Amino acid sequence: MQITLEQYSRKAATDLENGIARAVRAAIEGALVQPPGEAPRLAFSRVFDTWASYEQDFVAPAACVVPAGALQFVESYSTPCLLEETWEPQGEPGFGLYAVAAAEQEIDVLVRAGSDVERNLLVRALEGLFFEKTAEGALLHLPAGARYGRVLTMDDYYQLPVRTSLREVAKGDNEESAQRSAWEARVGLRVQAKEVVLGVVQPFTVTIQAEVVEEFPSTT
Repeated sequence: MQITLEQYSRKAATDLENGIARAVRAAIEGALVQPPGEAPRLAFSRVFDTWASYEQDFVAPAACVVPAGALQFVESYSTPCLLEETWEPQGEPGFGLYAVAAAEQEIDVLVRAGSDVERNLLVRALEGLFFEKTAEGALLHLPAGARYGRVLTMDDYYQLPVRTSLREVAKGDNEESAQRSAWEARVGLRVQAKEVVLGVVQPFTVTIQAEVVEEFPSTT
């Protein structure tokens, strides 16, 4: 059954770069932000998308997700490639997403805490957040070997996956932060995803011709 573009289930509320940042921020908020009403625990009070200045009111510890570099298109495809899992309805005329390039970017998660101990514990928690683990807690092993990093879903960019991996960790102590009793750190990530376009998909039509050769017994 033919569907309309409005009926296609995958939506994009933003571009790829913002979709990546929102997915990383959502992962941190889901695991390391203190939900209202729960017993107090070590967690971020808030995850910003633009870093709050010292003069702004916010409760430490807090985090911020910011790009550390431009979104790089490391490989482009001369012929857009259909992502089969995005074809709707499967096997019938409809719509799907075509990959046009592979993209990479470096992202920083900035941490600001109220003490050195608090900062170190939160950095350790962030490091653990970006390892893919099984239910038993061990690193996920695939046929090709252990996978480093974690795959997130970009809810605001066609619900596509983005692979994240740790790049570096650095403490950011300086004179200004010391005077304000703000202990800072930077957790660097490398992310990889696909730039896509939404397009029409037509099922392939295959025609099979059978040739029958009759053999007759020899009369000689």
